Amino acid sequence: MYQVIRDLRALSSNFVTSARGVDEPLAILGPYFSQADPSCIDNHLRSISESLWSYADGLRQHHLAYYFQSGRYQFSLPYVLHVLGQWVPALRWGLPPAQPISVQPLLTHLGLQFDQFAEYLRGQLGWTIAAVPDAVSFECFSEAYRAGDATSDPWLGRFLRLNRDMARLARLDLAVDLREAYGRYQQWLSFAYRAEQTTAAVSRDLDCQPLVRR
Repeated sequence: MYQVIRDLRALSSNFVTSARGVDEPLAILGPYFSQADPSCIDNHLRSISESLWSYADGLRQHHLAYYFQSGRYQFSLPYVLHVLGQWVPALRWGLPPAQPISVQPLLTHLGLQFDQFAEYLRGQLGWTIAAVPDAVSFECFSEAYRAGDATSDPWLGRFLRLNRDMARLARLDLAVDLREAYGRYQQWLSFAYRAEQTTAAVSRDLDCQPLVRR
C-alpha cells in the first residue's frame, strides 16, 4: 500500500504548479508551448503514462490505498483525474491535426490508459456514467464559432474556449476549417464528458470537493 501511495505522489508531481492554482490545468501546459517546437512534452507524457500504469496496477492489488488522503488536493486522485482529464482532450482535440503534438502516439496511449482506469474505478465503486450529451448540429456549431463563446450549450461553450486557449498557447490563427473543428468538437465531447463524470464521482466518493471554476 505504501508503494501505491508513493506512485500516486509520483503521478501527482507531474501536474503540480504554483503558477495559477489547481483550477486551470491548461496553465501547466504553457511552458511546453514557449518554444517553437513543443516536442519536449513527449518525455513528460511518457513519465505520466508510466506513473499512471504503476499506480493503477498497484491499486488493483491493494484497493484500500484508494482511500488514502494526504490533506493536500494537489496530492490526491481527484486532482490527477481533474488535470489529466483536461490535458488529454486539450492536446488531442484542442489543436488542428496538422499540429504534431496532437498526434503524439503517447497521447493516444495515455487516453486509452485513462479510459481503462476509469472503467476499473467504475467497476469497483459501482457508479454509472450518464449518457454523453448530443453534439449540436454543424450549423449551430458554425454560428457559435463565429460568435465566439456566445452559446447556450455549456459543452459547446467549453470547447470554443478550449479551442481559443489552445490556439493562444500554440500561437495559431483562430481561422480554421469549420468542418475539421466540428469533427474535433464531436470527439472531444465524448472523452471530456466521461472524464468529468469520473472525476466528479471519485471526488464525491472521497469527499474531496475543491472549488473549480468552469
